[in-house]
Amino acid sequence: MLTIPTLLLTLAAAGFGADPLAAKKDPPKPLADLARDLRDPDRSKRLAAAEVIRDHYKGKSLDALPQILEALGEQLDRPESHPGPVTLAEARTAYLGTTLRQAADAAGPGRVKVIRESTRHENPRVRAAAFHLWLGVAYDKGAGVDRNEYLAAVRHGLKDDSPLVRGQAAFALHAFRDWPPTYVAQPGFRDAPPEVMGKVISLLAATLEDRVKPREGVQSPAYHATVVLHNLKADAKPAIPALAKAAATDDERLVRISCQALGAIAAADQTVGDDVVRILRPLFTDKKRPNVLRASAARGLMGIGPAARWVVQDLADILEEPGASSDLAGAAFTALYDMGPRAAPAVPTLLKLLEQSAAQREQIQALPAHRAIGSAALWLPGWDGWAEWVKRPPHRQGIAREYGPLMTLEKWMAMTTEAEQRQILFTLKAIGPAAAPAIEPLKRYVEKVSNPTLQQEALLTLHAIQK
Repeated sequence: MLTIPTLLLTLAAAGFGADPLAAKKDPPKPLADLARDLRDPDRSKRLAAAEVIRDHYKGKSLDALPQILEALGEQLDRPESHPGPVTLAEARTAYLGTTLRQAADAAGPGRVKVIRESTRHENPRVRAAAFHLWLGVAYDKGAGVDRNEYLAAVRHGLKDDSPLVRGQAAFALHAFRDWPPTYVAQPGFRDAPPEVMGKVISLLAATLEDRVKPREGVQSPAYHATVVLHNLKADAKPAIPALAKAAATDDERLVRISCQALGAIAAADQTVGDDVVRILRPLFTDKKRPNVLRASAARGLMGIGPAARWVVQDLADILEEPGASSDLAGAAFTALYDMGPRAAPAVPTLLKLLEQSAAQREQIQALPAHRAIGSAALWLPGWDGWAEWVKRPPHRQGIAREYGPLMTLEKWMAMTTEAEQRQILFTLKAIGPAAAPAIEPLKRYVEKVSNPTLQQEALLTLHAIQK
């Protein structure tokens, strides 16, 4: 029979209870083996190799830098699946790209020569990766690259035959952005004099015409240039005409970032607010443009300030537009919410919509369970949105199969009307005391609404208005 002391001695001999930190760690794989792993088709192996190089070969990994550049170039040339939210696979891909950049930076000052030479490599993916890493060189005081050399290299990259390379050369102009010190420890070239910044903005504005994509799903040089202009904010004012042209295209991602850039410039310098509103207004009021592009233009109004007051009625009209998608209506709500008291002229429309939405919710609740989908009673605003939504995976395989067509429609309509009512209430609350005409209608709404969450939100809205 084992006694407690004997049992403890036996477990200790087997390694139980030992300090895990005191255990001897296996030595990392040789650098040559890790360099080969960076070419492995398995992404997890490439990631593991990059992590080991970053963590265990700091200052000693120069020999693996060519393979790091190849792997990073492949990541940069990988198509994005869609313009919507990032998928898990895309997040993993982005993490691999980040780890490869960190592994390259870990090579130390000697990497600058390799990166500089790689900007003229025969493989366009390697050239693209070199320009992508060129940005890190700007923030490394020990790299010894001055502003003129850096800008000359970028100019060369913007003339490359490959749009992938041109895009990453434009990306490298982020070195002239005024990053927060907590985000980037070194200053880069953000202290460049006005004449140099003028050259940078001119290069970026010219690149906005370069809308050739390396392949479907990989962003154009114009997109990368627009991202930089968005981050330069007020410094990018001279590029407003070029951004206006980009915002008027039919490239969904380019339009979205161009409208955001215009809004960021106006938010940073409200003297150009009226000009930006004049640019954005036709882009979200034109009913011939796709809803998704109009929504991007409406969101560009956020943060602009007093100039946005001129389009309050246009945004209110969108909320009553039969063909407006939920995305477009949501963008209009967001813009009105952002305006606060300046959105007061939209109060009558908001109250009208609140009453209609509440009535629709009651109509949905009153529908008999056996009512056929083709019935006119079910043909309410939002049907088209539901019909489109339910086609997409995983909704098609999940929700529609679980609840059946009728239940899916009813649940969709219930969610849609409740979400719309919340948006209306949030917007009225943001308008505040300027929405005083809404007090009595809101009191009646509180008495009638059966959803306790909506009722609570309506009471909070009343409180905000009556302050």
